[in-house]
Amino acid sequence: MLSIPSTMTDQINQMKNLDISYRVLHPSCYLTNEETDTTIEIPYSSLTNKYRDFLSNIVIRMPLTHEWQLQYRFKPKMISQELYGTTELWNDILILNNCVRVADFKPKVLSVYDPDEFKEYINQILILEKVI
Repeated sequence: MLSIPSTMTDQINQMKNLDISYRVLHPSCYLTNEETDTTIEIPYSSLTNKYRDFLSNIVIRMPLTHEWQLQYRFKPKMISQELYGTTELWNDILILNNCVRVADFKPKVLSVYDPDEFKEYINQILILEKVI
């Protein structure tokens, strides 16, 4: 959990350094076996799915050259890594491009969340979810 920033500058710095990880994007619940005192963590939802309508405000469409089409064919994880610095958004890229599976991913025009806006929107979502 992130701490509550005391100044606007701290808030901006915290947002810029926000780690877009699986744990940040997928809230968890905990199950405990009282007999063995064992606890397991289970991710139960996706914040990007929950806030898809909100995030639709920053979807951009990028026409791909033939070379880029070949380079990114079947590789949503590569696009996620290059645009956002993490592979965690590969499934969102599939959804935004109306693909059910990686084998369907052959975009000529790529739909993605604007990388310049994405962290700010995720930061707002985390505030709404009281993660920050």
